[in-house]
Amino acid sequence: MDTKDMPTEYNCPLYKGNRPNIDASIVEILRRAGALIFGKTITTEFTVLNSGPDTTNSHNPDRIPGGSSAGSAAPVADFQVPLSFGIQTGGSVIRPASYTGIYAMKPTFNTIAGGGIKVASLEFDTVGYFACYIKDLKLITDVLSLPMKKSITEIPLKEAKVGFLKSPF
Repeated sequence: MDTKDMPTEYNCPLYKGNRPNIDASIVEILRRAGALIFGKTITTEFTVLNSGPDTTNSHNPDRIPGGSSAGSAAPVADFQVPLSFGIQTGGSVIRPASYTGIYAMKPTFNTIAGGGIKVASLEFDTVGYFACYIKDLKLITDVLSLPMKKSITEIPLKEAKVGFLKSPF
């Protein structure tokens, strides 16, 4: 996940020292809600193709802590941070939670905006999150639930306004 104040390297030598100029959508939402971003964790290269990041399962160092988001689950399981985020393509959020004895939420695909995240699969990548307690999962779920201010209604084509925005990328 991109963070404007920390390197985002995807555990890949090609991205060594990469410093995004803006936060990923999820990071921006959390910052605006008052969250403090303590740091970043390790993943497999581009979250795919490797057996797992060099991460220890705090409950048993002889066992792995899970898939590519194990780096996000391990500090939660070790009570270093209350919450963390990961990306699930297959089982990269739910497996590390299970292996480390913590809770995880893997929302329905495309529920959480994926801007600023290196995509492995457009059809499957989903932002998920980890916590030691259900109440913390609920807190993040509530922060991410953006209520609609008014209902969506049909607008006649003649009244529609369209704008184009050039991306900084």
